Parts: sequence; structure tokens; C-alpha cells
Amino acid sequence: MSSKQFAAVLGFAFVAVWIALNFGWAVLCLVGAAVFYLAAVLIDRAMQSTDVAGMARAWAGAQASPPPPRPRVR
Repeated sequence: MSSKQFAAVLGFAFVAVWIALNFGWAVLCLVGAAVFYLAAVLIDRAMQSTDVAGMARAWAGAQASPPPPRPRVR
């Protein structure tokens, strides 16, 4: 299950519990699922455009490498 599908199921479940006693409002469950799905798509696209994994690798590489040697002063 992808993160977008999980977000849609989570949105549906949240709205379903919120209106559990009003069957006529069940259409709101579909709206809630759509909102959560769209939010997941937007977050996914934002994460891809910023390349968080690449930044994390660069930071980890910078932390692991020793500092450059200091110049000798005579």
C-alpha cells in the first residue's frame, strides 16, 4: 500500500468515525478521503522536489569525513 492510499484510507476512517450515526452524511467520508489523498500527493511532490534523501546523504558524508589539514606556519 502506498502512502497516498494509506492517507486516503485514514481520511475515510476519520470522517466515518466523526459521522458514525448520520448515514446521510456518509458522502462526507468520500470528501475526507479525497482531501487526505490530495494532501499526500502534494507532500509527496514536495519531498521529491527538495531531494531530502540527497541532502541527508550529503550531510552524513560531511559529518563522516575528517577536517582538511591545517597549513603549516614557519
